[in-house]
Amino acid sequence: MEVTAFLVDWNEVVKRHKDGRLEEYMVAAGDKEDWIKELSLHSMSNNHYCAVAEAWESIRGAKNIPQPKAAKAKEFMNRLITLQNYLMDLRGAADLFSLTISPTTAAKLTKAAAGLDFAVYKDTYYAKCPEDTKEELAEYGNGKPERSFEKGFLPYVKSWVDLMASAAKKEKGILVAMD
Repeated sequence: MEVTAFLVDWNEVVKRHKDGRLEEYMVAAGDKEDWIKELSLHSMSNNHYCAVAEAWESIRGAKNIPQPKAAKAKEFMNRLITLQNYLMDLRGAADLFSLTISPTTAAKLTKAAAGLDFAVYKDTYYAKCPEDTKEELAEYGNGKPERSFEKGFLPYVKSWVDLMASAAKKEKGILVAMD
């Protein structure tokens, strides 16, 4: 399953969504219009997203993580990479997208990600993450479950951190469809 993401002019998206023809406008726009650009995402698939979300579910409540670091990680991850309550800033668009992120939310997530240190979760990940999730994440890295945190989990999270920072800097929104 693929993930398709778009960097968008949020005001244009809201306007086109209100008239009920956003999908039609997106297809017609292709890469020809400035209000929407398809993003090239490194190693993003629905399966990868779900594996990272499952790994996060298994480690996010770790008691051995310093509270300030845990709070920062939760602020970023619990909104963005989750198995439930997907981030949906564009109301009524769940039939088209899995995630809709306004420029305001991208800026907030970028701020939350500043100084984010997931390395503190490494030991907890290897101790608590389900083996099948480690194996799946290893497929996105170097194929070794004992390196799946460094090669499968962390790079994926970093790609989302970078994507939020890019959107925030450009004052753009993001639409994500997971097919």
